[in-house]
Amino acid sequence: MPIATKTANESVLTEKAHHLAAALTGMGLQASVLPSSLRPYCIKVHVRYGKQDLGHINIYTGKKGFSFKLHEMRGPDLSQTVKQAWYGGRTEDGILALQQAFGRPDETERIAYHAYTDGSFIEDDAEGDRCGYGAVIVKDGAPVQEVSGASAATASRQVEGEVDAALAVIEWCRESGVREVVIFHDFANLGHWASGAFQAKAPASKRLVAAVSDARAEVRILWRKVAAHAGHAWNERADALARAAAGLG
Repeated sequence: MPIATKTANESVLTEKAHHLAAALTGMGLQASVLPSSLRPYCIKVHVRYGKQDLGHINIYTGKKGFSFKLHEMRGPDLSQTVKQAWYGGRTEDGILALQQAFGRPDETERIAYHAYTDGSFIEDDAEGDRCGYGAVIVKDGAPVQEVSGASAATASRQVEGEVDAALAVIEWCRESGVREVVIFHDFANLGHWASGAFQAKAPASKRLVAAVSDARAEVRILWRKVAAHAGHAWNERADALARAAAGLG
C-alpha cells in the first residue's frame, strides 16, 4: 500500500496549527496539534489548562484563507486568548486574557506605580513639523510626577514622542528606585516592540528596545494598551502634556 503524503495545502495547514499551539503554550496553556485530525480543509489543536481538558480548536482553510472556530471548546471563554495567539498579539496580553477567563486578578492591580504615556505630532509647513511627549506617573491612584518635552520631528511622526514618553518613565523609575511599573499606552506597537513580538527596525523602536533591555535588571515593566481619547483622565493628561510640548495648546 502506498504511503500517504501531505498535499501542499495540508502542510501549510499543519504549520499554521503548530504556530497556534506554540503561541498558546507560551501563554500558559498546554496545546498540541492532533495529526490524526488532519483533513484537506481542517486540523484540530487540543488544549488543556493544568488538569482541565478544554477541548479542541478547529483550524480551517478555504478560499478566504485560514480561520478558526471554538465550537468544540469547553470551560471558560478563551476567545480573547486564542485571538491574541492567532493574530500574533503580545504574549502578556494573552496571559492577561487567560487569567481573566479563569477569574484570576490582573497583576496590574498589585503594582503601585502606573504610568500613562503619549506622543503628539504637529504638521506645520510654515514653521516646521514639531513633536512632543508627555507622561503621568501615578502611585496608588495619586499623581506623583509629570514629564514632558520635545521630540525629534521625523517621518515617524508621533512615534518619536510615544517612545520618548516611555523612555522618560523608565529613566524616572530607575532614578527613583521604582522596581515595578505598568506603562499604559495608546500606541499598540510600543508593547509589541518591547516584548519582541514586533521586530524593531526604525531608530525610534530600536531606542525603546535598547532602553528596556538596559533597565531589565532594575525595573520590571508591564505594558498595557489603552484606547486613545476614550475619556481616561490620566491618558488624557498625558496627551495634553505631549500636545503642549509639541507647541499645541
